[in-house]
Amino acid sequence: MLSQGGSDMEFPKDVEKELMDIAKKGGIEADELKKEYEEFFGQDWLHSDGFVDDEDRHQYCLNKFFKDYSLRPPTSPYTIIPVGLDPVKTSAKGTIHSSIFIINSKGKLERISLLGEIVDLTTKVNLWCKYENVKLGSFQDGGDLIADNRANFKNPIQISASSRQIIDKLKLEYTTIAEAGNHLSKKGSDGYTIKTDWKIVRGTIMGSGFKSVDNPHDEMGNYRISDRTIDPNEERVTPEGDVLRPGMAVWISPKLMKFPADAQVDFIGLLDKSTKTGEVSMNACSAVSVHVPPKGE
Repeated sequence: MLSQGGSDMEFPKDVEKELMDIAKKGGIEADELKKEYEEFFGQDWLHSDGFVDDEDRHQYCLNKFFKDYSLRPPTSPYTIIPVGLDPVKTSAKGTIHSSIFIINSKGKLERISLLGEIVDLTTKVNLWCKYENVKLGSFQDGGDLIADNRANFKNPIQISASSRQIIDKLKLEYTTIAEAGNHLSKKGSDGYTIKTDWKIVRGTIMGSGFKSVDNPHDEMGNYRISDRTIDPNEERVTPEGDVLRPGMAVWISPKLMKFPADAQVDFIGLLDKSTKTGEVSMNACSAVSVHVPPKGE
């Protein structure tokens, strides 16, 4: 029997039976769901005057757990290699979100959508390692994969291929900073950039970069990079009169900012053009070093 907050109170058998049904349909371990239910039911606010009695409380809790677990998409086991990620952000509506990008068993690049507390996976998953039997859901339209607390990223397996060899197999398009505007990532029918239409820009890092991690749910990282296709004498001015700095801005998760100034790096991700300034920038989801100077040099 379930017990309330460690007390001797026993939960009704019909509640336990329904929880077992929810666990089965939701693809979650029964003991794990029992523990979560016990903790949720033990919250002080559930035992306020807003509820008639324990039966009323159980009905509320069962409805919540049914919503959270039974209505989720089914999962399937995947063998994957994580190769990139997005910064953790909070939407205007308050939804915390991020992404992990993976190569599936067929060698195809896919995006795993993360919403809510599951964004913590971005701090735990090892890039460039293989994971087997990861339980992931998928949208009905065949788009992104979905991770929730059923996703079991455990026991990463070191593989012989290097990050460079893994990326090379994707056969992504390289472009220079000067030509980047002619190689923007494609947009879907909804007008949004297709998250897996990655490009590669090889650049040398200017300065040490900037990152903000004060709010773990609103990360920001930025490098500015250059290559020899830039015309240093070309003055670029926006319609508003702002002078654009030379080089290209690369927006990137602080978790991926491991490169010093003067490192030459292949930044991998989405190329987009600002409708306001006309400046082309990259939202990098991954990065692979080319040449990195020793520390202190």
